[in-house]
Amino acid sequence: MYLHSFKSESKQGQHQALQETEACRLVQPKALLWSTAESECPRLSARNRVGRAVERLDQGQECECRDTRAQETEDLSSSFIQWDISAELKSLKDLVNQQATTLAEMKTELVKMQAENAVQTSELSAVKSELENLKNSAGKQKVAFSAGLGLPAGQRGPFNVDTTLIYKQVLTNVGGAYNPYTGIFTAPVRGVYYIRFTSGIYGNKSNNIGLNLRKNEQHLMHLGELGADGATKHISSGVTLELAAGDVVYTHLPANYVVWDDSALRTSFSGFLIFPM
Repeated sequence: MYLHSFKSESKQGQHQALQETEACRLVQPKALLWSTAESECPRLSARNRVGRAVERLDQGQECECRDTRAQETEDLSSSFIQWDISAELKSLKDLVNQQATTLAEMKTELVKMQAENAVQTSELSAVKSELENLKNSAGKQKVAFSAGLGLPAGQRGPFNVDTTLIYKQVLTNVGGAYNPYTGIFTAPVRGVYYIRFTSGIYGNKSNNIGLNLRKNEQHLMHLGELGADGATKHISSGVTLELAAGDVVYTHLPANYVVWDDSALRTSFSGFLIFPM
């Protein structure tokens, strides 16, 4: 009886210990629960070890799944990022190529403009040089003359040959290009000149009045009126001539023609340089 009583108490104690262990497992942390249960029961310890192994296996699989999902997400994100970078790089390359093309066109246009500018600069320099030469020539070469037959008053002609008229009464001879002893004007510089000549006659209905203008040996112009046109007649004309340096200009009294002059200088010969060339 005593032995039976001891066994009953022993079973009750073990049952109570299991209940206490279960209570501790519910309220204590897992690490403390496993250690307490294992210390109380070897079988429980074995089961717990198996359970922990399964739990660890599940946790490992779960972690592996999480790692796999994380890796897949990371790979997908990396793919999107790489795609975005590739697209952006392609866009940048296209932009760079477009800008390079535009820059090449601008360089070509710049070279063309520089060539045109060089030509214009050269032309402008030539014009400036010519203008400067003209200014210098105009400043150095001032040419103007005016002279008349003058006294003694009366009629000249008629002669049986063309005769060079000598205008002795000099009014102006700037530059000294007119010779009052020969009646000839000699162009000192190449340029454009204005030449004018006049004449008149009084009380003569028998002879024609007239003058010829000549350049070197070339006949340029003739002015004249018939004697029958009246007792008093006047003629005059002017012309611009391009003369080279050394060209001569003078007037001829044609054969059988007459002119008149007195102190009023009705028969005159004049000219001046308009601009040098």
